[in-house]
Amino acid sequence: MEIKQNLVNEIKYPIKCPYEMEAKMLIIHNTGNSASAKNEINYMISNNNQVSFHIAVDDIEAIQGIPFNRNTWNAGDGAEGFGNRNGISIEICYSKNDSDIEKFLLAEKNAVKVIAQLLRERNWDISKVTKHQDYNGKYCPHRTLDLGWQRFLNMILVELGNEPEQPEPEPLDGVHGVLTSSALRIRSDVVTGAILTTIPNGNSFEVIDIYSWIASDGFRWGWAKYGEFQGYFQYDPNVMHLIGKDINNKYKMVFTNSGEDMFIYSSPLGEKMIDLIKLELLKLLKIKSIITISMIFALILGWFNNKIASEQFVPLVATIITFYFAKSEKN
Repeated sequence: MEIKQNLVNEIKYPIKCPYEMEAKMLIIHNTGNSASAKNEINYMISNNNQVSFHIAVDDIEAIQGIPFNRNTWNAGDGAEGFGNRNGISIEICYSKNDSDIEKFLLAEKNAVKVIAQLLRERNWDISKVTKHQDYNGKYCPHRTLDLGWQRFLNMILVELGNEPEQPEPEPLDGVHGVLTSSALRIRSDVVTGAILTTIPNGNSFEVIDIYSWIASDGFRWGWAKYGEFQGYFQYDPNVMHLIGKDINNKYKMVFTNSGEDMFIYSSPLGEKMIDLIKLELLKLLKIKSIITISMIFALILGWFNNKIASEQFVPLVATIITFYFAKSEKN
């Protein structure tokens, strides 16, 4: 990918990049703004703040504002800090707002191309890709970290033509995490396929399969059914909560912000019916219920063995049932 240049005037070197530098690594940032690469660079090279970075990348282009042989004030680790004095700093744009997520994801993909290019030019491997957080603890690149740092590294490895790190397949049981997004898209193909439908927060969907390979966006993908739609979905265990199998032995997941166990049924009516059955089963587990059932069973057994006359059977059953419900009302 072409890296365009709009370099800072040398007059501002003492402010923006006072030291010569032989780069030792790349440092990845998210801008925390909703501005384009062009605007980010224009603002950075025109003001007099001791804040600077080498490249800004958005959904369209990559622009360089500081020469690679000069340092930048990017890592927040001081004048002599290893990050500020040795790293090529790359800002990924449109990370601030959820409404910019599509632009941000495209900006990430362009950043991956730029990063792979810089790594190849220097004969560096993936270990040279670092994050702002590594130098002063700041949660940056924040949006990239939210989506998964290893996911981002995997995207770079794919761009380099290497095998991405394959996570261990996760068992389809238990709680995987909590919500970090507001909706899940079902697509006609992985990564860039047309959006067939969107699953709102809190809705369940049927999981047909989760693939073991990593797609170009750094995620595993799966095949799901939601309503009348079937298609690919981005599998992120941080935003999906497995709720087990339904009565047809099919896996169900729920896209949710709740860490609590949930039960999803085929219809509201089915949910109410099953809930009622569950409540009655819980009642039957109580000691008084077990005693009542035992009494009825003994009564039936006596009747079958001709120890209780038929004319006595019905009144005795009625008495036991009356006793049971009378006890239940008191409790």
